[in-house]
Amino acid sequence: MRTMEPRRAALVTAATVGVITLGGVAVAAPASATGLSPEPGPVENVPGFSVDWYLDVVTFASLTPKWLQSFTAFFTSGAVVLLAVIMIVGWWLARRKDAHQVALSLLAPVGAGAAYLVSETIKTFLATNRPCRTFRSIVTVAECPPMEDWTFPSNHATVAGAAAMGIFFFWRAMSVPAFFIAVSTAFSRVFIGVHYPHDVIVGFLIGCVVVSAVILMFEVRATRLVERLRPVPLLAPLLSAGGGGGKRRRGGSLEPSAQSQNTDRPPREWR
Repeated sequence: MRTMEPRRAALVTAATVGVITLGGVAVAAPASATGLSPEPGPVENVPGFSVDWYLDVVTFASLTPKWLQSFTAFFTSGAVVLLAVIMIVGWWLARRKDAHQVALSLLAPVGAGAAYLVSETIKTFLATNRPCRTFRSIVTVAECPPMEDWTFPSNHATVAGAAAMGIFFFWRAMSVPAFFIAVSTAFSRVFIGVHYPHDVIVGFLIGCVVVSAVILMFEVRATRLVERLRPVPLLAPLLSAGGGGGKRRRGGSLEPSAQSQNTDRPPREWR
């Protein structure tokens, strides 16, 4: 896989996150300033289109069967756990591959954690009220979070987007299901009434950008670290599955291990 110099990747990441954040702040300008005036009246720091979209989704959710509401309330957090399980399974399978694959499988959750920290920092700085506290007459599927648990951006959508993007880097066969789960998670946050649509859109983008940046900046160093640590008896079971990693060609690309070359049947391509 083509890599990017760490310094260049850092600049690209900073610029992209900055654009996304500034764009989200601009979008989150008072609705009256944009000329949009939703029926309930303008909401401070929330775009008018997002208010309208939120009210439409929550109204629709209130008309759905109770079993669907209960399932969505469970799914909205359970899906993040499911994505974590997929990453763990991917790491377990990656141990059979070369050191590069193992490094990618380990960087994915690290990137998801970094994305959460970025999201939480922005959320704390902007301190935007939840829609379920703003529209108290609206009946939501889920109970409204407590005060000072702010809405923009959505941490759930951020982590879900980061997990899906991380899975894309090291387990392509599961990337489509992972993104489906992540997008469904983001939508569920609006469905149960705890987030505006722009909260989850911006959060999802932050997750994708941050995890991509972490992988692009550290994949070469992480690969070399995995290669050095694989022979360590205590760490060998975590970094390999009964064999050493691939050897590195000139230029940084990886050769498959001798073990994978000598098997009776070729390993299944899963990236």
